[in-house]
Amino acid sequence: MFAQPESNLTVLGRGVRGRCAVCNENHRSHALWRSADRCPRCEFPFERREGQFVGAVGINTILTFFILLVVLVGGIFATWPDIAVIPVIVLTLAVAVIVPFLLLPFSHTIWNSIDLVMDPLKPGEIPGSDD
Repeated sequence: MFAQPESNLTVLGRGVRGRCAVCNENHRSHALWRSADRCPRCEFPFERREGQFVGAVGINTILTFFILLVVLVGGIFATWPDIAVIPVIVLTLAVAVIVPFLLLPFSHTIWNSIDLVMDPLKPGEIPGSDD
């Protein structure tokens, strides 16, 4: 039904944009907390093996820590030389609480695309495909 995309960058780009790594279907329209088991268009399984969500948690953690670093360093430089410690800490804590939830759907699609690059589709893995 759907062929493997030509390049790994295409697959990774789809994941970063929150789309299915196989068919480019937009998944942002789905509910944030209710995740489908498969892509509604191509039926690509979002969890190809048991425990795959752990990779998405890792991606979420890495992205959150990077954003925290940017906010913390940006807050320090923005208030230099008299660093406003309390506002910087409050902003950093707010980012630490809110950002992981906002990144949740993207971390799943990014991890799915990374997994698809490392372990390409096998024949018959998607129902109805002859590839």
